[in-house]
Amino acid sequence: MSSGDRDRFVQNSARLLGHGDRAGRRVVLDILEDTLEALRPARLIDDTVSLEGDDLSIDGTDYDLDGFESRYLLAAGKGATAFARPLSESLEDRLTDGIAVDKRDQTSEIAGVDVLEADHPIPSTESERAGEAVLSMADTAGTDDLVLVVVTGGASALLSTPPPGVTVAEQATVTETLLRAGAPIEDINAVRKHVSRIKGGRLTERLRPATVVTLVVIDEVAGEPWGPTVPDRTTPSDAIAALKRHGCWNEAPRAVREHLRDGDRRGTPASFHEPAAVAVLADGADACDAAKESARSRGLEAAILSTSIEGESRTVGRTISSIAAEIAEAGRPFEPPCVLVSGGETTVTVPDDAGTGGPNQEFALACADRIDGLAVTVVAVDTDGTDGPTERAGGIVDGDTARRAADAGVDIDAALRAHDTTTALAEIGDDVYTRPGTNVNDLRLVYVADRSE
Repeated sequence: MSSGDRDRFVQNSARLLGHGDRAGRRVVLDILEDTLEALRPARLIDDTVSLEGDDLSIDGTDYDLDGFESRYLLAAGKGATAFARPLSESLEDRLTDGIAVDKRDQTSEIAGVDVLEADHPIPSTESERAGEAVLSMADTAGTDDLVLVVVTGGASALLSTPPPGVTVAEQATVTETLLRAGAPIEDINAVRKHVSRIKGGRLTERLRPATVVTLVVIDEVAGEPWGPTVPDRTTPSDAIAALKRHGCWNEAPRAVREHLRDGDRRGTPASFHEPAAVAVLADGADACDAAKESARSRGLEAAILSTSIEGESRTVGRTISSIAAEIAEAGRPFEPPCVLVSGGETTVTVPDDAGTGGPNQEFALACADRIDGLAVTVVAVDTDGTDGPTERAGGIVDGDTARRAADAGVDIDAALRAHDTTTALAEIGDDVYTRPGTNVNDLRLVYVADRSE
């Protein structure tokens, strides 16, 4: 990492700009930088929360802090500490106690808040300890107390509280099986919520009768508020159906299957569906809007293709790169120069012998052959800074990538078949590293330059 990269979200921009279509790369990396900056946690908190005297305003609703005996802060998810810090600072000395649970190696100290590390995307014993700590604090909240709950993507794995008869290892097995099957996040979460004592509104049950206000970063394609304090619309039968739909039912541990069957017989308490006070801090549409605004500030036409694209990463990559090629070659459906923006969450179905990679790296590499020789540059990242199980955020390719890969002895098709995209992108210097950011799913930017320029 060069000294010039230290203050940027993209940590290896100097390296990424050292080869390929440098002009195109600078455009997409600058737009990406602006977008991640617009999603900075402190900025989102400032836009949503304010305090004047004892009057706390959250998304337009006022709370008189003097009317509460105690005030608690519970934060969980990737980047949760980055949200908990400005929130705790805004409350000054009014915060009674707090817990923030973040991904391992991404935590930092916060005055007055107990910061815990846990694991993602596969829950661990540390995730179980964190979940139990949150439940323990929840049990101390009373009728005259206020509890602020901050939820960001990753909270489902970081807070793991298995129900009686199920172990955290069995929870991990189910999660890993669904991930490897390429299940969409809504199906994974349907299972997680019904094999838990904290998810799917269950934390609210433990917090009652305290006043609970949730601030959530939406990282699901459905675009609906979610989290352990948000009412749940799914049922145990939905979880069973999700496991069967992806061929994972028989692979699920017996204790998990028995728990889901038993829950299906009992039904879900009506209280889980009661309204909750929720303020949305950001979602995938915000990321796409910020990218579009950044592109237009540079004099470029920009179009948001969709904020909620799902599907196999390789297939989506080849589809969007074909649109870019049509623009570059025929000037339709848009005239270059232009930027195509898309969000959502693609997936990768991997076999047992798969290599190392992530959905955004697979998307980017899948674009390389179709845009070969064209004035097109593509960058795809997970906005939280970690793409799949890797430490990379994603990848970048341009019209020169296929040639450079061939010169380096990298077989793009073979890498895609083996789902070994991290290795391939690293060998040609096109793997993207970013600092931890706000998790609002994937962001993909496609820049089509005007060849006459």
